[in-house]
Amino acid sequence: MRELGYRLSAALNYLAFVQLVHRDVKPENIMFRDSGNWPVLVDFGLARDLRPDAFALTLTRAARGPGTPLYAAPEQLNNLREQIDWRTDQFALGAVLSKAMFGFHPYEEEGDPPDVVAERVGRYGMQTARFSAAAADAGLVALIRMTQTIWDQRYATPEELLAAWPV
Repeated sequence: MRELGYRLSAALNYLAFVQLVHRDVKPENIMFRDSGNWPVLVDFGLARDLRPDAFALTLTRAARGPGTPLYAAPEQLNNLREQIDWRTDQFALGAVLSKAMFGFHPYEEEGDPPDVVAERVGRYGMQTARFSAAAADAGLVALIRMTQTIWDQRYATPEELLAAWPV
């Protein structure tokens, strides 16, 4: 899991370098190469170009931003465009890795349907105690920070995130 977290964090590092936000990091958008089992982030149909001269296609007044609600960060769910940056993808990646590792989302109480989980995230709720315990027990505390609902409580730079995944 650490190697997968590191490799996908490296992909986010590259996207931040070229000033793109994927905005739809989810299990279906992570493929693996045949050789070496190397993960590849795919489907950039919702990507946002953060360069100052970039043209935005997303409606500013839309109630909810684009993407898959179960993996979207609060700033994306609430369409807070000024807060959407590489940390938005960091949140989604943390949720994906949490589901892969533990079988549940960081904000999912046992039995919650996906819409309830997304609503909890969109309202800046708290991570569940079972998630925090599972992440700490597995030595994957990086997931706790990656999935904070307040974006400036996540890793501030892609380099910090990479350092959190020693392989």
